[in-house]
Amino acid sequence: MRSIDPSLAEPVRGADRTRQGLLLLSMALTLALGGCAFGARNATLRYPPQAEPGAAVVAKAAAPVAQQGEIALTSFGDVRPA
Repeated sequence: MRSIDPSLAEPVRGADRTRQGLLLLSMALTLALGGCAFGARNATLRYPPQAEPGAAVVAKAAAPVAQQGEIALTSFGDVRPA
């Protein structure tokens, strides 16, 4: 009967640590870069909006469109197959 080399019977500890390290790193990167919304989510809106000093005007609001007519809503039957 042949004897088994003891170094082959146990897993290599360095590989386990590397695998655990890569798993931990991937979970940390997922949490850091995943856009999680932990913490305060308070939006601050100012009305009327104030222009920031040094900001350039890039667009202006369009003029209101004249009334073009009426919109009529009619009833209809849903005849899609079930």
